[in-house]
Amino acid sequence: MNYIKNNKESGKRMTNFEMIENYVAKYDDGWCANWNDPHQNKYYLYYCHKTDVWNVGCSNIVQSDKVYMSREMAYDIMALLNDVEGRR
Repeated sequence: MNYIKNNKESGKRMTNFEMIENYVAKYDDGWCANWNDPHQNKYYLYYCHKTDVWNVGCSNIVQSDKVYMSREMAYDIMALLNDVEGRR
């Protein structure tokens, strides 16, 4: 699970969106957003500049600037990002 750390250290110029999108694709847990189901929560990550940490958000509407994933994956990636950045 050092994918995010390795990308940060490799010197690649990936955006956070690309890094998260690639991680979700690489470690696919089988979850698929069903936009016809308003009761299915769709999770994404966002960075809070005020607190300087990554957080998990939840939405039931499509927003093009988000990478949607399962709850479990969102919390796993959040922990990795916050750990890599030395925030937690």
